[in-house]
Amino acid sequence: MQRAYLFALSDGGYIDGRRGGNATRRLNHCCAPNCHAQEYRRPDGRLEIRIETFWRWRPMKSSSSTTPW
Repeated sequence: MQRAYLFALSDGGYIDGRRGGNATRRLNHCCAPNCHAQEYRRPDGRLEIRIETFWRWRPMKSSSSTTPW
């Protein structure tokens, strides 16, 4: 069984976490998310993905996985 770890970007590109240590492969989909993935454009023009957790609104255990929508 082949798994896909694709993260879609607003510019039409994708981040593929299958190869190497890409952090997006650690994100799981969930119907009750506890974080949000946000794109930021750096001053040098590169696109950066930041994961912001909802810990202020919903307590999270240290063993919890990050699950964006």
